[in-house]
Amino acid sequence: MSTSHQEKQIIDWFRAKSPIDFHDHFDLIENRVIDSLRFMEFLYLLQEVTGRDIKLDGLTLDHFRTLHAIRTNFLLDAQGAAAEPMEEIIL
Repeated sequence: MSTSHQEKQIIDWFRAKSPIDFHDHFDLIENRVIDSLRFMEFLYLLQEVTGRDIKLDGLTLDHFRTLHAIRTNFLLDAQGAAAEPMEEIIL
């Protein structure tokens, strides 16, 4: 799968925070790439990149744990294509 512009922005943000060479299933939370102090900053970035308000109701840390989870939950639609920006996403 090629990397979308949205995904590249997210990867660049991760690399700026932690120079670790991570992969799709690298645990971003366990390895403290996303920690409690960076979570809100990351959420803001994710909203900017996707063009959607992301409500935390019903979400767990697993929605943000890996690049694969972020791609699946926030960047791809049900058919596996890049998600279209929406005003709001509630999971």
